[in-house]
Amino acid sequence: MTKILSSSAYAVLKEKADNFDKVVNSVVAKNDDLKPEDITLEVIEAAILSDVEDPALQSAVTNLEGTVEQLNGTITSLTTERDELASQVEALSELPGAESVSTAKPDAEASSVETDTVVEFANKNKGNTLAILAQMEKEGLV
Repeated sequence: MTKILSSSAYAVLKEKADNFDKVVNSVVAKNDDLKPEDITLEVIEAAILSDVEDPALQSAVTNLEGTVEQLNGTITSLTTERDELASQVEALSELPGAESVSTAKPDAEASSVETDTVVEFANKNKGNTLAILAQMEKEGLV
């Protein structure tokens, strides 16, 4: 006997049929008056639309929409607060004696500039411990 369908085509059609059976069984389970042979595309569409109009689902959607609105309000207020704080920072930075953060150097960093020459000397003279020690004494570090 010759095959009309290849195995892969049969598998695809079988999977589609199984999926349709799942949908039909789901619709039949929700409606006792229906039989599997009564299920058509229109019946499936009506079942889907009746789920959309479910009061419990509508209530959940309404609650979620309220939450979204509340969160949008929070975002708006936080954005406004951020903008106000940015303008306060700008105003404070223009006061006399205000120093830009980018030009301010902590004391530790300012003193480390002096040791850079010793570090550079040590990098150039690796392995020459006596010369590095002499340079450190010259810089007053030892």
